[in-house]
Amino acid sequence: MDLDNLVSDIKRDWEVERYPEDWSFIIKDDKELEKHATPEFLKENRGLIFKNSKKVNKIYLTCFPSTYVLKEIAKRNIKDVLLVSHHPFDWDGTGMGFKTYSKEDYELMKKYGISVLFMHVPWDAVRNEEKRVSTAYGTANVLGMKVKGEFEEYFGAIVSLYGDMPGKNFDELAKRYVAEKLGNNHLNLFKFGPNKIGLVAIVPGGGNSAEWLDDAYKLGVRTYLTGCTDRCKHPYQQAKTKEFLAKAKELKLNIIGASHYLTEKWAMEQSKLYFGKFGLPVEFIEDLAQMKVLD
Repeated sequence: MDLDNLVSDIKRDWEVERYPEDWSFIIKDDKELEKHATPEFLKENRGLIFKNSKKVNKIYLTCFPSTYVLKEIAKRNIKDVLLVSHHPFDWDGTGMGFKTYSKEDYELMKKYGISVLFMHVPWDAVRNEEKRVSTAYGTANVLGMKVKGEFEEYFGAIVSLYGDMPGKNFDELAKRYVAEKLGNNHLNLFKFGPNKIGLVAIVPGGGNSAEWLDDAYKLGVRTYLTGCTDRCKHPYQQAKTKEFLAKAKELKLNIIGASHYLTEKWAMEQSKLYFGKFGLPVEFIEDLAQMKVLD
């Protein structure tokens, strides 16, 4: 299939042009990235990042376009493919956060004709359709949440949910439901309130925002589930986390940190039906390296 036509159809369906983003904090001064990335990505910070072929034989889905994922594609030995990623960069949750591409990454993409399209906010924008699922709804579906409402705007999109979750108390919710169903037995738990569940908020990925905690609390939320909590070493993230946890303690909210990856990747898996409509084989690649990260 023609790459340009495929990318154009995906961008139209997911309204990629509707959501402006700013990734200049990583893009700027990266001379190597400037050599390989598309003019669209360098100028507008969205859409097709790399174009390494004119056609597409297979579509791969991932949360982060990591070296691990690129190596997994290479193992399949299928050339001229489109990798559709939630994020434009890989994530080091226990290090300095988002990181740029390595020399090995560029070599793999060129050798195997791997083009990369990312849809960050479009995949976060709340939807729970038969073929397209957002990050918050993807996690809610896995956890069995009875959704009562949607909240929190991010770059023009509503991205979070709140509702009821199973379990007798906070401890059981965290250990029996979240840990088991998301596949992470080492959650970051901050028990600042009573051992009650109350309404639960699902704020996938980097939801460690003090302002968002205030908004959730006003909706009646008493348990806040997100991805990132306190492990990232980037100064910005550390300052953000300090403010976030102080606010949670003040409001007596219980926090569950289940990792950036495991609160977002379900949407990619649950959206496979959409990408299958193009008549190409579609595969979600589980990033086993990210499965081990608790940020």
